[in-house]
Amino acid sequence: MSAPRRAAALGTLTLLYFFNFVDRQIIAILVEPIKADLGLADWQLGVVSGVAFAALYATLGIPIARLADRAHRVNIISVAVALWSAMTAVCGLAQNFVHLVLARVGVGVGEAGLTPPAHSLIADMYPERQRATALAIYQLGVPTGALFGLLAGGLIAEAWGWRVAFIAVGLPGVLLALVAKWVIPEPRTTGGLMPTAAEQPPFIESLALLWRIHTFRQLVLGFALVSFVTFGYNAWLPALLGRMHGLSTADIALWLGPVGFVSGVAGTFLGGLACDRLGQREPRWYAWLLAIGFAVSIPFLGAVFLAPSATLAIAAYVVPNFLIGMNMGPTFAMAQFVAPEGLRAMASSILLFFANMIGLGLGPLTVGALSDALAPSAGAGSLRLALLVVLPVLAWCALHYLLAGRTLRAEIRATETGETSA
Repeated sequence: MSAPRRAAALGTLTLLYFFNFVDRQIIAILVEPIKADLGLADWQLGVVSGVAFAALYATLGIPIARLADRAHRVNIISVAVALWSAMTAVCGLAQNFVHLVLARVGVGVGEAGLTPPAHSLIADMYPERQRATALAIYQLGVPTGALFGLLAGGLIAEAWGWRVAFIAVGLPGVLLALVAKWVIPEPRTTGGLMPTAAEQPPFIESLALLWRIHTFRQLVLGFALVSFVTFGYNAWLPALLGRMHGLSTADIALWLGPVGFVSGVAGTFLGGLACDRLGQREPRWYAWLLAIGFAVSIPFLGAVFLAPSATLAIAAYVVPNFLIGMNMGPTFAMAQFVAPEGLRAMASSILLFFANMIGLGLGPLTVGALSDALAPSAGAGSLRLALLVVLPVLAWCALHYLLAGRTLRAEIRATETGETSA
């Protein structure tokens, strides 16, 4: 594949992931207007932000990845983009809690079809020494999408209401589904042939094979835990700034969005680049650098939650957003390094399954439920206390990444020599 075509494919996949995160994260900036309009409790908003989306997003990711390891990955992606975009627009038509839950379930179903086949495509397009950087570029869709979701969602909601915000960001994605089909090639490494179902190990055997890889097992646990913390605080940070510091929806979008964007993009890109550079000499740096970042983030996140002013809170947010953002490309790159070629999409889907069931599914819900439980004694400060309760989980996460680093080098070698094969 030529370098320009490969770059165009990666750019298109990154654009799709951008819209994936716009449609996924826009609800964070719309929490307060939705709460006021539909009369929802914090725990219900936690369900809408997390469980409703994550339940089918996570569970469908594995069978979709299984399909992607033997079917046409670009077709899967195109259908997925059209579905989640349409269902995002439908969120704007919701009249009650049940309607909103069902629409968010639909968004989750569609979004499940992007990342596992996208990671598999990128792994086929780029050699190992460039893979973390390529995956980090793809992961730039996260901070850029989160920024646009905050800015567009906040400003549109302020001017025309939260319903219009959902519709406005959802509909353009339907056209992107056609663009994806046209631009992204299917670069199968086996002479262009798709492996048949008979050539794949049975599902349970494939799962057991991946789970026996110590590095992969530790990555699954660590990534799930960091997702629990990050989805938890990112879902509720706009509400915290509004409740504790009196910022309007538009003010939150204009301040938190750009700060999160710059620090998140820098962390995501530089994390992948740094790990690829350090990893050429010592592959274990892929895991070690991330573990250090998680540990250093803990006191800064505490400062975000306890800051006496919105300015200090947003300033403190720069450091953990940068450091935690470093993990995205290298985490998935490590999974691709140690997974057999025929199970690469499945490896990514298993990471995403646990990250989304534990992280996206339980993170926002846990913070919301704790906030409701603490409200009688803590009053308006209940959300702040709830966020502090989940913060120590980051130390647990760092431990799993350190454990992953212990076996990473040996298991990369085992995969390269075919000792671990599908």
